[in-house]
Amino acid sequence: MSEINRNLTCRVGVDLAKRVYQVHAVDGLEKVALARSMTPDRFFEWCQSLQPGCVVAVESCSGAHHVCRRLRPAGLDARILPAQHVGAYRVAGARSKNDAEPGHRAS
Repeated sequence: MSEINRNLTCRVGVDLAKRVYQVHAVDGLEKVALARSMTPDRFFEWCQSLQPGCVVAVESCSGAHHVCRRLRPAGLDARILPAQHVGAYRVAGARSKNDAEPGHRAS
């Protein structure tokens, strides 16, 4: 799924990292519309074409407020989710990491 009909996208979830944002978007029927990683510049460019009011959820981290401040002027409903509420959505469960950034090492 390389491209989507952005008019149908109703929610976007974003996992922020330094060089790569993992983006997961669903349409009004809860079907996956997009699931891939993007550079931050490409992500903000892509978000400009989303319809106003689209919910963009970002896990609480040091860069979350910056991302939300950049999305709100485009009319997007940018929200910051507390980390304890995001764990349930991870593929391997609440206590694991599933970052998609290449070369990522746990310290």
